Amino acid sequence: MQKTFTECCEHQALNNLPTSDEIKELQTDYNNMLTAIIDLLDGAKYLWEGEHHETK
Repeated sequence: MQKTFTECCEHQALNNLPTSDEIKELQTDYNNMLTAIIDLLDGAKYLWEGEHHETK
């Protein structure tokens, strides 16, 4: 999305703006990616939790 907006600003052609459908598709992709990252971190939280990793 940033690349598209940057190119638009450089060329100052408003007809190069992403369509609403393209923006929705990017939002879906980003949401899916963030959900996967959160699930990955949630699954790995045992690595930094627990008594053996706490300082006493």
